[in-house]
Amino acid sequence: MQLLFEEMQEGAGPGPFEVQTMLKDADGEILYRPGIGTARAKKDAKQLAAAALLELLLETVPFPDLLYKSEKQQQLKDWQVPVTGATSASV
Repeated sequence: MQLLFEEMQEGAGPGPFEVQTMLKDADGEILYRPGIGTARAKKDAKQLAAAALLELLLETVPFPDLLYKSEKQQQLKDWQVPVTGATSASV
């Protein structure tokens, strides 16, 4: 998967900026409707677009799918040594 930002500016002056955030698969196909953000600053527009896409994902993707861990991540977790008997110092 690939996260892409596409920036557009209206006119030649400072803003406003419109940014689209798209999530694409390995073949370049867009997976979900793009998130769109518009603001006077490019940074703010980018953050709004990312937030819009995240909100869409949270509304449409089943919760267990958001928590899916790859096989490699699970293998790394299996190799971790649990910490037991840890103590904390207090002042």
